Amino acid sequence: MPSGYQITQQDHPIAKNGYFDFYVHSQIQLETDSGKSLIHGDRHLVDLNRAGVGLIEIVTLPELHSPDEAMALMEQLRLYFVHNKICMGDLFKGQIRADANVSMRKDGVNYPRVEIKNINSMNHLRRAIEGEIERQRKILQEGGIVEEETRSLLDDNLTSKASRSKGDSLDYRIIPEPNLPRLIIEPKWIQEAKEQLRLDLQHLKYIKEYNMNPHAALQIATDASLNKFVSKSITGMKIPVEKFLDSLSALENICSKLHVHYPPDKENFPQIFVELLHLETTGRITRFICKDLIKFYLEANEFIPVEQKIEKERLWRITDPTDIMRAIEETMESFPKVVEKALLEDKKRNHFNKLRNEVVLLSKRKISMEDVEDGLTRKLSILKPK
Repeated sequence: MPSGYQITQQDHPIAKNGYFDFYVHSQIQLETDSGKSLIHGDRHLVDLNRAGVGLIEIVTLPELHSPDEAMALMEQLRLYFVHNKICMGDLFKGQIRADANVSMRKDGVNYPRVEIKNINSMNHLRRAIEGEIERQRKILQEGGIVEEETRSLLDDNLTSKASRSKGDSLDYRIIPEPNLPRLIIEPKWIQEAKEQLRLDLQHLKYIKEYNMNPHAALQIATDASLNKFVSKSITGMKIPVEKFLDSLSALENICSKLHVHYPPDKENFPQIFVELLHLETTGRITRFICKDLIKFYLEANEFIPVEQKIEKERLWRITDPTDIMRAIEETMESFPKVVEKALLEDKKRNHFNKLRNEVVLLSKRKISMEDVEDGLTRKLSILKPK
């Protein structure tokens, strides 16, 4: 049964003055969950399943100035929680919730604040704050008065509805709980917490050590399975990080077509993947062969060293100009009519592309597309009538 009131450390929080780079927190306090309000149209329901459960509330000072800053703060908090295994960080499941306090300031005057309760996703947080800013701006422009109140998001997560006024002091009477003894924080607890706290966020490592763009770094770091795959792949990697990120997208498409889990969880695959990318980047195998070998290793039941596999099947890239020109000439002899049409082409290169693709196939995909295009262009320019 619910207690009918909420226990909080309001005036004597467990921690004070925590901070991120430019966000200052007022305090961290322990509270009990008093229940969850559910609003459906004109019906107000209360879910008491978690009533009395302990929770941590982080109260920030009014130093955030935009929805983007609020989202950045929440994302940073979520990353630390997940990284330190405090919770899984799923807002939708209620593992983290946000209450947004929004107020306007004009000509040095602070207007009343409005609190939007129990926001359960990052996108909803942005929309809720943007919507509340616009609502208050409209009221002030029309000469109205912004009421200090608590509002709840409606089902569309875009608009909010007043749920109670903050002007009623009876709702906020705070008195000491006589049944709770003083909570004394032992110095050794603080020291243990400092020693256990992990500040080495993975996305910062990707940015600082590998020069990865922040957006990609965050996407990877917040996906547990992808982060595990990337952290295994990227160590000692000898290819540009942009090439690696582009290849991750290509790998996802290959896995989808082969109905293989992405990212692959085969034991040696991260190292194989990076080795193949390195061989392609350094020009030792073509892009086509690289893709074929990725497919092979995704489906293979036994491990074969990459270079041993390439050597055995003679898959090394053909780079000898004589061999490349021989393949081009053989293809042109096999498709004389296509050659005639290619010689007449100006901007459209349909027949040129047809010849190029046939050369690649003739070489069993061991000549790169760029080498074929260069050689074919030179050959056709010789044959073109002046």
